[in-house]
Amino acid sequence: MTATPATTRALVQQLKDYGQDEEWYPTTDAMLARIRSDMDALIIENDLPDRFSILDCGAGDGRTLEYLAKGEEENRDGSKSLVTRGKMYAIEKSRPLINALDPSIYIVGADFYEQTLCDKEIAVTFSNPPYSDYVRWTEKLLMETRSGLVYLILPRRWESDARIAQAIELRKAETTVIDSFDFSQAERKARAKVDIIRVEFRGKHRRWANDCKSATDPFELWFDTHFKIQAPASNEFDPDRPTPRGPTASDVNKELVSGSDMVAVLVKLYNRDMDKLISNYKALETMDPELLRELGVNFKDIRAGLYTKIKGCKQGYWQELFDRLQKITDRLTTDSREAMLHKLMSRIDVDFNASNAYAILGWALKNCNNYMDQQLIEVFERMVEKANVINYKSNKRTFGDEKWRYCNRPDDLSHFTLDYRVVLERVGGLSNSDFSYERTKHNGLSSRAHFFLLDILTIAGNIGFDVQGKERPSDFEWESNKKKVFHYRDHASGKDKVFAEVRCFFNGNMHVKFDQSFIQRLGIEHGRLKGWIKSAAEAAEEMAVSPEVASSSFLSNIQLGTSTLKLLGFTLAA
Repeated sequence: MTATPATTRALVQQLKDYGQDEEWYPTTDAMLARIRSDMDALIIENDLPDRFSILDCGAGDGRTLEYLAKGEEENRDGSKSLVTRGKMYAIEKSRPLINALDPSIYIVGADFYEQTLCDKEIAVTFSNPPYSDYVRWTEKLLMETRSGLVYLILPRRWESDARIAQAIELRKAETTVIDSFDFSQAERKARAKVDIIRVEFRGKHRRWANDCKSATDPFELWFDTHFKIQAPASNEFDPDRPTPRGPTASDVNKELVSGSDMVAVLVKLYNRDMDKLISNYKALETMDPELLRELGVNFKDIRAGLYTKIKGCKQGYWQELFDRLQKITDRLTTDSREAMLHKLMSRIDVDFNASNAYAILGWALKNCNNYMDQQLIEVFERMVEKANVINYKSNKRTFGDEKWRYCNRPDDLSHFTLDYRVVLERVGGLSNSDFSYERTKHNGLSSRAHFFLLDILTIAGNIGFDVQGKERPSDFEWESNKKKVFHYRDHASGKDKVFAEVRCFFNGNMHVKFDQSFIQRLGIEHGRLKGWIKSAAEAAEEMAVSPEVASSSFLSNIQLGTSTLKLLGFTLAA
């Protein structure tokens, strides 16, 4: 992502308006190019994997992450194209900058100083910290990071700072200044002269590993600093996967009085549990070391046990928060819901605090809206068959049978909608499996057909058809060529109306007769999202529908906002 000076000026002004201008100086293209060339050289020189996760502490608008995470890949024809080399993670507390992040970048923290980095297993970390506070920022990052490789952009006086030097010594890190720059020609100009520093924490052959087993493990340093427990050492402890331990339903219900905020309640309970956990381990400092020896308790077991319990506690509370987003995730189709929940659950080692919770809730809303637009297109296009397509009024193109052969469709097919009667050959029909479990799992439907019908109902609800509490595919016993009827509630008349009549077959086909108003609205929204129609008036003209239908259909795909969170008990704006 390359931002223009105008884009940068606009973001800086937004930051000032929000009172969040934390000396945000976007890393210049020349700096980024130098870092990426250094990373590429390390990959080639040491035969390292070119896929790795990367974290930006103080990520700004995300352009640095996108630049560093891209790499060249050779295509079959010999040409080269840029591909994302790994997962991208960000710590950023500024709301305007979070909103500017690409949806592919996942927020793992808001306020940098509220985060614990020693449990975030990410291969590479980058940071261009606020220069008024760069010493404290750099010290924390170096002491806590689990990354094997770190890139920092720091004022040149960093080398003479005792705190940074001590952190480097304690972590047994190796530092290399790979280049020096200034911001005199940057989009946001400054007189600061800076070094780009590469920091390595382990042998070159383990540089990209996401785990850290070295003698300078950051959690071990933290534990040794905060706990003075006299117990014998042991190398035998192998901690199990942490079991998520969240709040009980009764705990949450006791705290959830009228007007209370869900995040505030969960954070209060989390802090209570963490304080109790730390207090229990601090109590071990007062125990006689001989008694600990007799009981078979050793220092490394205690340390590893605390790490496991802290991680499990975090995971349990994040799980509880995500479980309370059902009214949001119910708006997603099967694939979209799985993708979003996988993304959310992939980083539940994030610190559980209010700023992180609301940053991630904001991310969830933004991504949910993106998913809802994309999934409408995907479900619509699953129904594209030659017999179902109706061209726009201005589209005079035709395609012969050869363009539709072998379950393909014309590559340049565009500016079309669907008939309200559709014959579907690619969404599944009745199950003809040899296994009775698979035949009865969805009452005779194949899994593909079952989830397709659920996805259609999800899309219908998103564009204004009230199918809540109405028929679902599992409500029927499915037989070949036997019509099943789905309804929706028409709030204008106060009556139930037929949404769809569905017939399925053992050859994998499905025949559907949709309510005409649904297929019109679906077609208009598909055309809008594809960029084929720009207004309700254009939709009425191209699709031969009334201006009233076009007006009520255009922009009808639901978009969730902060009011949705408030309905779920999250009272602060996300």
